Parts: sequence; structure tokens; C-alpha cells
Amino acid sequence: MTSKPVPRQPDFSIVSEDLGKIVLEDDTIIETRFVLSDLVVTSEDILGAHAIISHTVALRAKSSSDLIEKFKDKPLVPDELIPLTAEAGYETVKIVKVEKPTRSTYRFENYILTVEMDIHSVARNNQYKVPSGSPLYNVRWVIRFNISKAQS
Repeated sequence: MTSKPVPRQPDFSIVSEDLGKIVLEDDTIIETRFVLSDLVVTSEDILGAHAIISHTVALRAKSSSDLIEKFKDKPLVPDELIPLTAEAGYETVKIVKVEKPTRSTYRFENYILTVEMDIHSVARNNQYKVPSGSPLYNVRWVIRFNISKAQS
């Protein structure tokens, strides 16, 4: 049996990149997508491949017309960094429902990589709006991934 060299950067294909959706207590809908940009297999053993992944997370906040109306006279987000503090206008916003989890699946070599992203906290800035008219949100998430042998 010939072993494959490590580290290696295998080609991969997209099986699915499912859009996730959560609803906040202010009726804003946060949509997210996980996109794999690179994959490096660092080792391989009897349990399978170990890898480092590079990715991008796409995030979209869609606020209700009532909330957009409430923020219509707020200035657009400035170019400088706004600290994530109450003094800078942030407050936490509860997640009331996960309508659809963010999940992506990729195939490489004889493996399947499954990635799940869970949003665990959200803060809204009450001093600024973004170009869509929605408030500025700060979203935190956790990413979990699993590599398993592909079914032949």
C-alpha cells in the first residue's frame, strides 16, 4: 500500500452549501452561509484524514420594516472600528428561533467533509445603521467540522 504525502492540498467539490437562518427577538432574520476556500490534509491515520480548513462566512441581516423605520435617522456606520461595548451603543439581542442550520458538505479524495456553523450570540448597535437601513449587528458563531470516509 502506497501512502499519500502529507501535508497535501487536495481538490474538493461542493456537495452542498446550505443557507442557514435564525430569527432574533427584534424580528431580524440573520442568514448565513459557510464557504470552504481551502483544505490542507495534515496527516492521515486509521481513523481518517486530519485537515486544516480555510473558509469565508457570508452573513446577511434582514430587518423588519418597523425596525428600519426606527433607524431611518441614524447615521451610517463610520469607517473606524466601533468597540463592542454598551457605551458604544451595543446591546445583546436574543436568538428566538433557528429556522435552518448552516451546513456545508464537500467531497475530497475518498472523504466527506461536513461543516456546521452555530450562531451563539448577537449584539445590535443602536447608534448606527448599515446601507440596507438595518441596524449594525455583531454576530458570534462556532464552527464544527467532521471528516468521514465517503461511501463508495
